[in-house]
Amino acid sequence: MFLDIGKLFKYIYVEREYIIDSFPVKVCYNIRIRHCKILQGRVWHGHNASKREYFYGVKVQLLITSFYFPHEMCIVPVREHEVEVLRKMRLDLLAESILLPLLTRITN
Repeated sequence: MFLDIGKLFKYIYVEREYIIDSFPVKVCYNIRIRHCKILQGRVWHGHNASKREYFYGVKVQLLITSFYFPHEMCIVPVREHEVEVLRKMRLDLLAESILLPLLTRITN
């Protein structure tokens, strides 16, 4: 369903400015990591600097338009760096498009 909505927005809103951001999604609390059956391994154990906490889960990377409509989405292990995720994403953008981190868009 997300892909269908994304395709619809791509055809309706032709944007040149995109915002990229990621956020963590917890699978379980730290005390329950040993018993977790969904994910296994150190690659799923990460740190959320803004909340000053460690967690076990995934990271969702979103590419949105300047009007905050979703364009692309990728779910990856927490330990994977955002630049590596960006390289893996199949970005369907116009040649003149600009990618901005979320903080750049908010402060300008």
